[in-house]
Amino acid sequence: DKLQSLDIDEIIFVVGYLGAQIEAYVNKNYQFPARYVEQKELLGQAHALYLARDYMVGPVLIIFVDTIFEADLSELLTTPYDGLLYVKEVEDPRRFGVAVLKDGYVTRLIEKPTTFEHNLAVIGVYFVQDSRWLISSIEQLIREKRQTKGEYYLADALQLMIDQGAKFVAQRVEVWEDCGKPE
Repeated sequence: DKLQSLDIDEIIFVVGYLGAQIEAYVNKNYQFPARYVEQKELLGQAHALYLARDYMVGPVLIIFVDTIFEADLSELLTTPYDGLLYVKEVEDPRRFGVAVLKDGYVTRLIEKPTTFEHNLAVIGVYFVQDSRWLISSIEQLIREKRQTKGEYYLADALQLMIDQGAKFVAQRVEVWEDCGKPE
């Protein structure tokens, strides 16, 4: 619903089980152009984006399906940075990807850290100015078979971009509900 105020060319849904139900719901309730890409093997977030690579051109906003948030997305239209990561401090960061900041920039992303040292969880909302650069980083992950627990993580692809000089900043949110667990 929050995306309706943005000037979006197309929304790409990466679906799997019950994908036809998602498509029917979206078509019934929304008027934006939508495309559906099926992820048959659950090989991770970066793999899901890789499957949609032929349709990603220019800036891309990535929102994970298991996140509910409140944020002002209008800044996406004018940000001078290579990307924005939406974040929130959490007590226990071990279930999330976390951002490490230095001088206002994201310098490191850690997927599911084992310590409590960094607690700025990335909430599953990402903006990347250059989708081709992102896809190139995902292709490198896949080529090098760089996985965490059998999956290709978006955090690893974004870290490759950061290592290559991309400037990402973290935008804090006050309202976020992670829906990754039933409770």
